[in-house]
Amino acid sequence: MRRRDLLKTLGVAAAAGITGLAAVPAARAEKTLEWTMVTAWGREMDVFWPGVERFCARVAELTENGLRITPLPAGELAGPLEVLNCVADGRAEMGHSTAYYWADQIPAAQWFSSVPFGMDKNCLNSWLYDGDGLRLWEAVYEPYGVLPLPMGDTGGQMFGWFRREIDCVDDIKGLRLRFPGLAARVLERAGAQVRLLPAQELLQAFESDQLDGVNWIGPHHDMRLGLSREEVWYYGPGWQEPTGRLETLVSKKAMQSLSPARQAALRAAAAETDLWMQARFDAVNASSLNALRQLSNVHVQVLPDSFLNRMWMLSQEVIREQVAACPLCAEVNENYTAMWKRCETWSLFSGPGM
Repeated sequence: MRRRDLLKTLGVAAAAGITGLAAVPAARAEKTLEWTMVTAWGREMDVFWPGVERFCARVAELTENGLRITPLPAGELAGPLEVLNCVADGRAEMGHSTAYYWADQIPAAQWFSSVPFGMDKNCLNSWLYDGDGLRLWEAVYEPYGVLPLPMGDTGGQMFGWFRREIDCVDDIKGLRLRFPGLAARVLERAGAQVRLLPAQELLQAFESDQLDGVNWIGPHHDMRLGLSREEVWYYGPGWQEPTGRLETLVSKKAMQSLSPARQAALRAAAAETDLWMQARFDAVNASSLNALRQLSNVHVQVLPDSFLNRMWMLSQEVIREQVAACPLCAEVNENYTAMWKRCETWSLFSGPGM
């Protein structure tokens, strides 16, 4: 074949190829989805609600409005303590809450929220993002068809508000307190009567003398809730919650219905919001603690070492019993403790005291 004929033949073939490609229909645009996100928070809760709104807006941005998530405050579709089951039952595609709210239903979940005298948020981040923490968290929620994504951490909390001074462990015997998770079991062992109430009921219960002591979060939210209106003793540190890890829950079925790109957008938005919420909590708690110290009716004090030592001993007893009774708790606790020891060694060596 002459060169001219060869080029002509190739040109026709190329033209046919291009025409053929053009004839293939373009991939269909992804369907716009509308999801619902139930939360354990009211719209008035600073950092929590702005964080949820920030997350939803970021998902919309990353998906070019292909995935639009509407957040609902506590009580509209699910109560604060019903978020997990609401997502698991398929009534909502997503939720935002904290894992120790499901302590009675899923004892192992507590390690992904806070453990008395356990990791701070930096060590917990190492466990979740660089260790086995997130894998174990997913395994714990697997029977419920729910995927957890880390999204926010209050950081170390305060011990709480009390109507009278606390000098020793005997001072809390018989007191009616509000505390969640493993800490509640520890305080019960110390002789207190413990209940778990949502934020919406705390102030009224405290002011109407139904509670003698209240643990909520930290200076910023405690102050906004109004717990500082009476003469009170406000104690730290929050030995019971050295972290306050928050979670975004996603229906596994709903997640699997998304394209890989949308799944990645969802995870990226959660990670960005996780960082923002942690930074925001540190900033607002610092300024609010300074404001509380200026109030004449609020006695901001540090718990005595003798009290903390006794709480530590009781905490170890409670954790040992929980681990012995729950194989999944034992697996999670072993992995958690191994990372904690690694992080603690470095923290002590690299800290300001070196």
